[in-house]
Amino acid sequence: MKLLLYNRIVVEMKVFEIRQAFLDFFEKRDHKILPSSSLVPQDDPTLLFTNAGMVQFKKYFLGEITPDHKNVATVQRCIRAGGKHNDLENVGRTSRHMTFFEMLGNFSFGGYFKEKAIVFAWDFVTNFLKIPKEKIIATVYEEDDEAEKIWFRETDIRKVVRAGKESNFWTMGEQGPCGPCSELIVVRDDIDSGHECQEPICDCDRFLEIWNLVFMQYNMRADGTLEPLKTKNIDTGMGLERVSMIVQKVPSVFDTDVFVPVKNAVLNLVPEIDTFALRVVMDAVRCSAFAIADGIMPSNESRGYVIRRIIRRALRYSMNYVDRPFLNEVAKEVVNTMSDFWTHLVQHSDIIQKTLQIEEERFFDTISRVLPIFEKEVSDFKKEIKSQEFPADIVFAFWDTHGLPLDVMREILSENSLYLDDAKLENLIESAKKKAKKKEEKIQIHISVPISSETSGTEFLGYYNLISDAKVLGIYLPDGRHTDIGNGEILVITDKTPFYPEGGGQVGDVGFIRGDAFEGYVFDTKKVGEFIVHKVKVKKGNLRKDMKVILEVDQNHREQSAKHHTTTHLLHSALRKILGTHVRQMGSLVEPKRLRFDFSHPVQLSDSDIQQIENLVNTWIMADYEVSHEYMKIDEAIRMGALAFFGDKYGKIVRVVRIGDVSLELCGGTHLSESGEAGIFKIVRESGVSAGVRRLEAIAGWELLKYVREKEQFISELSKIVKVSPSELMTRLKNIVEENIAIKSELESLKKELITRTSNPDIFDVKELKIIFDYLRGFSRKELGFLTDRLKEKFSNSVIVLISENSGDIDIVCGTNSTKVDCGDLVKKISQFLGGSGGGKQTFAEGKGRTKRGRSEIADYIKSLFEQI
Repeated sequence: MKLLLYNRIVVEMKVFEIRQAFLDFFEKRDHKILPSSSLVPQDDPTLLFTNAGMVQFKKYFLGEITPDHKNVATVQRCIRAGGKHNDLENVGRTSRHMTFFEMLGNFSFGGYFKEKAIVFAWDFVTNFLKIPKEKIIATVYEEDDEAEKIWFRETDIRKVVRAGKESNFWTMGEQGPCGPCSELIVVRDDIDSGHECQEPICDCDRFLEIWNLVFMQYNMRADGTLEPLKTKNIDTGMGLERVSMIVQKVPSVFDTDVFVPVKNAVLNLVPEIDTFALRVVMDAVRCSAFAIADGIMPSNESRGYVIRRIIRRALRYSMNYVDRPFLNEVAKEVVNTMSDFWTHLVQHSDIIQKTLQIEEERFFDTISRVLPIFEKEVSDFKKEIKSQEFPADIVFAFWDTHGLPLDVMREILSENSLYLDDAKLENLIESAKKKAKKKEEKIQIHISVPISSETSGTEFLGYYNLISDAKVLGIYLPDGRHTDIGNGEILVITDKTPFYPEGGGQVGDVGFIRGDAFEGYVFDTKKVGEFIVHKVKVKKGNLRKDMKVILEVDQNHREQSAKHHTTTHLLHSALRKILGTHVRQMGSLVEPKRLRFDFSHPVQLSDSDIQQIENLVNTWIMADYEVSHEYMKIDEAIRMGALAFFGDKYGKIVRVVRIGDVSLELCGGTHLSESGEAGIFKIVRESGVSAGVRRLEAIAGWELLKYVREKEQFISELSKIVKVSPSELMTRLKNIVEENIAIKSELESLKKELITRTSNPDIFDVKELKIIFDYLRGFSRKELGFLTDRLKEKFSNSVIVLISENSGDIDIVCGTNSTKVDCGDLVKKISQFLGGSGGGKQTFAEGKGRTKRGRSEIADYIKSLFEQI
């Protein structure tokens, strides 16, 4: 009876029930249930996105970190749209591909291996999900005799198929943990693949892989060689949406219950949308919503560019049905539908919708302005040139200058039976990047210090000392060549130093180096490998290898850098508290004069936002929190909630900087002892770096006092100029602006009256048109436009051509109230006649000339143009 009841419940299983059943199944089998990690891989620059459940456990598999639990299970949010695992172009074309999906996974770090993994999987899919056994096929790696034997010995599976490395040897990326795998494939009799399948090794919808059991035995090095892992591990992954499609007996993942409310939201907004575009839209909104919630903002670089591509792909395929932003409205339903389990979506709902709306508005604005121009280029090209290869330089210009998406242009070219040479386009893009990239100074030094227990690197003493003795290990010339005696400008390596080398956004220390009859100024400090390099200008004497020296850091330089570094951490926390936890650091600079902080956020900060952020940072400064640091394992730091700047590379042991209970970050930089030492904090500039990335510049401590004094001096001098006290300055400036506006308005009226009285145009009739021409001096285009309108009102069926010499320029304005003449073409020809250029609309156009010609000569040329009409 219990089994029958369970069967009835399973038949009606919804996505959230399948998800929970999986977690309950493994929890009862001694697995610790752990939360999903972020979509941004932590401490792993080899991946754009978290693309599998095992990503957060990579260091466990490598043996670099000892796990707290040998057996764990997770539901991991994943994106596969970039790098080795990229499903972007398949979305919409198949019933199973998505860029964003949920991966159910059970993992073992030396706790169990193949036998238990296979038995667990078979038990769950057949006894708990009730997928018919006769519909399941298992695949194993062609050399894995052990896995095949386990399948037949421990389960009642009917068919096991051997397959090659391409499908049954799993790797996470170009390098990292890997091993042979066994896949569970469900045969879908209700699907016609349209071709003869070599079952089940066929990439069609009839044979659906639902679960991959990876027997993690090796680590793949960068050169492709395999090394055995310290322990044999299990890594499994089952797509929640895919298995739900099987359990719910629906034709595609987009028909499962988790998609139905999203589908209805799209259809309510865009009823005519086709199935392909509908699938692309649903996937794109889910993917972008989860990405934005994890702080990945659409941009032109790295993972942000991928998210932008996903959004624009959805807009591109739906633009035949809708010409206004709508994805942001669909996102509301994504949040409503999925926040039962993914509760973090709710707190990011506003920023998700706002970010999507901005992206959509930018897309539609670009399309409406630029697409017609590109389509005309394509049309003209087809008429004039007998070639099917469209010029890459034209495509590049529209992409680089106007922001027209490449995908949209490719589609238009395809519709016109034209093609684009992608290699040529890529060369143009790379060339532009190289030109735009600023040249950065890089130290090229080949360390020739013998490696020993004494000289394996430079010991850094600067967290607690600003002065220390040291021994010179090596001296180098600025170009990296080794030398034994140093004078002039040199690079110096010592066995230990209090000098902080540039890193983590903080500039290197400056100070002094002194020895026997030697003195030098350290003007910068860098790190090369494990060695700290002092850039030194010799002031007196010579420096020799093995010389004993005293190194002394400039205290004011260090303290002011520390003020700005500690307030950078406070600023980061304040931004996340006030704007939202989607805020992620995208770059920083910490130097004595200022701090600069780049962060993910879709819109410009308001004055109110900036004021709130300043107030909060200053509140924390005045609270005089203790600034402490400690070393710990990276996984322990992350569990504590320490902010790691994802994409950076961290070691097994990291330094964690804590400021009271308001900030906890991984950081190797130098800081204050108490937050109160920062004095006071002020944001001096807010700007945009790129789409989705904002920049704040701020100052604290003595630099802020200097800033205030400069502002006071400016106000004082300005007050003297306008002859009022500082307290009356604002009122006086407002009066001056109002007076200036009134004077300009009066001057404009006088000039309009003057040009009307001065003008004495030539009037001649050509082919039923009244041509009015005048050549004036000292009037601007605006005044010529005013006179043009007056003359059009006075003369019907007329064309007015006015030219004026004004401050060395020759301005041309043309207007008409006739449909027989195109002012744009007319001004273009007149401008060329005068050595310039111009153009405009049919009824009004403007131009500029460079070559002076006589009034009568210009009049004759204009007459000749009309005689040709």
